[in-house]
Amino acid sequence: MIKEDAKVAVTTIDAPMLAKMFLAGAKNLEAKKEWINELNVFPVPDGDTGTNMTMTIMSAAAEVSSLGADLTMASLAKAVSSGSLRGARGNSGVILSQLFRGFTKGIGKYDTLDVVILSDALQKAVETAYKAVMKPKEGTILTVAKGAADKALELRLYGNIGVAYTYNEPLVGYEYVRDCASLVHERGMVNVLVTNGTIEEAPWRALLPLIDAANIDLKGFTPEWYRKLGGDLETVKRSISLAAGQCHVEVTTLLIPGENDSEEEIRNLAQWLASVDRNIPLHLSRFFPRYRMMDKTPALVERVYRLADVAREYLPFVYTGNC
Repeated sequence: MIKEDAKVAVTTIDAPMLAKMFLAGAKNLEAKKEWINELNVFPVPDGDTGTNMTMTIMSAAAEVSSLGADLTMASLAKAVSSGSLRGARGNSGVILSQLFRGFTKGIGKYDTLDVVILSDALQKAVETAYKAVMKPKEGTILTVAKGAADKALELRLYGNIGVAYTYNEPLVGYEYVRDCASLVHERGMVNVLVTNGTIEEAPWRALLPLIDAANIDLKGFTPEWYRKLGGDLETVKRSISLAAGQCHVEVTTLLIPGENDSEEEIRNLAQWLASVDRNIPLHLSRFFPRYRMMDKTPALVERVYRLADVAREYLPFVYTGNC
């Protein structure tokens, strides 16, 4: 699913990843429920839409969390469907549960999901929800779901699933990323961020609900090395920890000879990353002399492979790059 030398190459979603995405989405909805309560004014003012939707999805989240080792796509689909139906509160909660009911019908028979299966499942979700409402009104959650499904259906023919913010540090243009990511989500697509993770906590928390996947550079694991680079290790560690609770996260470390390539440092890095989430993929990339580091020699391929083996003592998904 994730190819060697690729930072983000997710083309299919398995049951564990979908469960993590669902739980992160439930947590995000719970955090925004008061905002949704204030937002909903159509077709009639209703101050409990966010609360009802939250109660519905958290009921499903509880069942998903209880699956444990028995997690399969079929069991996940059943947990989401039955949990949301049992927990449905109010009109918005009932509609949400019907969306989940239709969506899970479209995914339960598969082991992994690709963009075609996902778009078909979204269409099934919309059809199921519309049939469950006697007199559907446009401008409600039904319209939002329909728009997302239509966009997914339109774009799947081209293989496009969203927007990636990468190469130059995207957080330098924070407002642009935030505003663009919001528009992308409005159209039912995904946002991927490749960043060095150097950002204050408040704006990072504000941006994360708009980000579906992030690859964060962890340039080493000593405060001294980060100070030499003009950064701060603890800030980046905080960014990784917060992101891991919100979206799919991968971490990349460029191995520079004599600077951050000791076994002790990589062992400490891998141990810490495992304490956040041992399923976070770690990419260890080989350094080549460039720009202000022309005095360095290229990292030895054998050294990269050895350090990858060290990291694998703590992390199951370790990949090498530039080798």
